[in-house]
Amino acid sequence: MHEPLIISIFSIEWWYANFYSLMGLIFLITASYVIINSRYIRENNYQEKFTKLLGFLILGRFFLSQMYQLIHTPVLWDVNHSLPFHLCGISGLVSGYMLIKFNQSLYEFVLLLGAPGALWSFLTPQINIPSPSFMYYDYFLSHVLIIFSPLFLTFVLKKMPRIGSWKSVFIKTNLLLIPTIYVINHFLFYGLGYKDVNYMYLMEPPKAENPFIFGKWPVYIVGLQAIGFIHISLIYAIFNKYNTIRSYFQIKKRIA
Repeated sequence: MHEPLIISIFSIEWWYANFYSLMGLIFLITASYVIINSRYIRENNYQEKFTKLLGFLILGRFFLSQMYQLIHTPVLWDVNHSLPFHLCGISGLVSGYMLIKFNQSLYEFVLLLGAPGALWSFLTPQINIPSPSFMYYDYFLSHVLIIFSPLFLTFVLKKMPRIGSWKSVFIKTNLLLIPTIYVINHFLFYGLGYKDVNYMYLMEPPKAENPFIFGKWPVYIVGLQAIGFIHISLIYAIFNKYNTIRSYFQIKKRIA
């Protein structure tokens, strides 16, 4: 079992990691916007192909990371932390898939819950495999891509969450996703004997500093639920307002 690296909030390393991650996110959004609106892409109707290419690249990053952990000496891959059952692991796979084959419900899940969860991974980093450096950088890249995917669909391809979608995301997460991961954790822990398994932090709280997490199991899960609800409702409100403003200017432009 690897000892996770906890990057202290507001430390020099924290500022460096988040600055370069933000620059990377801005670059990806800007570059993808320029490319997909270029004359060559538009005249040949390659927007869909370009979007699918992005999806395959995002999924490719996941499989490359898994392969690297398996072939590295000593082997880094471990059932306790390498399976994609954390919220960000799930969101990472969904992010790639929804660019290849768009699904409105998956888009809303990543936009309203996955991307804010990835943001918290920048604010309170807990890197389960901090060494070698490839895994350190892969941690930040993977979370940048989770935020990039729904923003690309929103601002470049003009997708928007449906009215009331925040309720659907919150309910499905609590009735389907969390119980499923809870069962997986218990199967791995009690059935197969992996004593350090803790996907979605349902067995014990994360080690990283987080003001919303307090107490022991199951009390701290209330904090996680509060974070999830705030994320979903706040992001939904922001993008709902953005859609209202965008629609207003589109109508005004057509009238003019």
